[in-house]
Amino acid sequence: MHLTFIGKDPLSNPTGSPTVYTTSDGTLVVQGWVLGEEAREQMNIPEGEDAVEIPVRMLPDILKGFLGVSARAIDADAIRRRTGSGAAHGGGEHGGEQGAAGHEQEQRGAA
Repeated sequence: MHLTFIGKDPLSNPTGSPTVYTTSDGTLVVQGWVLGEEAREQMNIPEGEDAVEIPVRMLPDILKGFLGVSARAIDADAIRRRTGSGAAHGGGEHGGEQGAAGHEQEQRGAA
């Protein structure tokens, strides 16, 4: 997987995060702050997934990255990612038959 730098929090120190990247697989990678236990207890994070926190001011960088990969993601049945074993999987519990339209609908419902 090749990463392409999109943007970094302008208020972060020179070596810190948050940072947004696009990948050669047509996904976004977000480097952020580790969540505290209180936030993690409110989430149901499946094995093989994780969550980080980023400031809302990073939204322009996320949108820039999204626009760079959206055509590939929208055209695909599901966003595929590589696991440690190198096998491709269809986006965890939301992959496969649901596709990009289902992801978009879920995101609107979660907002």
